Amino acid sequence: AYIALALIGLLMRDGRIIIWGGIVGIVLTIAGFFLKPPGALLWMAVTNRVLTVLMIAMTTFLFLRQNRYGEKLLEAHNELEDRVKERTAELKEAYELARKESSYIQLHKDIVVYTNENNPVEDTMRYALERICKVTGWSVGHLYFVESIRSKLIPTDIWYLSDSQRFQPFKKITEEKVFVFGEGLPGRVLASGKSAWIKDVHMDDNFPRAKTKVDIGIRSGFAFPILVGKEISG
Repeated sequence: AYIALALIGLLMRDGRIIIWGGIVGIVLTIAGFFLKPPGALLWMAVTNRVLTVLMIAMTTFLFLRQNRYGEKLLEAHNELEDRVKERTAELKEAYELARKESSYIQLHKDIVVYTNENNPVEDTMRYALERICKVTGWSVGHLYFVESIRSKLIPTDIWYLSDSQRFQPFKKITEEKVFVFGEGLPGRVLASGKSAWIKDVHMDDNFPRAKTKVDIGIRSGFAFPILVGKEISG
């Protein structure tokens, strides 16, 4: 019955309980020798106790090995599970990247096809702006045209608004604002000829529309030039 003390540790997956269970079992077995009832043969009692101690010690050792193997197996299982999760995440990321790349390629194709249908410039711009915003997930899109030798940027009525009511203040302020060379996000792009990104328009010194008292509902901004040859047209 003393073997059950070590077995408890195995069932609880605790090596310390296995060791202490084995020690207690051996101590009780030895103590039982001195507390044995009178009349038993000495050699038989000694042999019995020795065999019992060996059996408890061997069983405890086997329980410890079993417990360690179980821990290693659990570690290997957890490691494999982590690798599977990492690999799954990598595959999802790769799939999402491939899906985005595919959507961008389709976006270019759609705009080219629409352009080749000889639609008016304004209609083409409106279609391109809407498709770009929907594919990239942007909530607001607006087009500026360049007036005369790259001196001013004139707001147009070409918009994409995912929520017209929410962004109405921004739309109103924008349609009243003409940007000069280097002013604001559009003027910055006009000056550099390259796309520009603002992470937080409220922290940017050169974003006049965010300096008003009205909440414009905009946090980030991105702008890129529309080129005709090497000249910026919008």
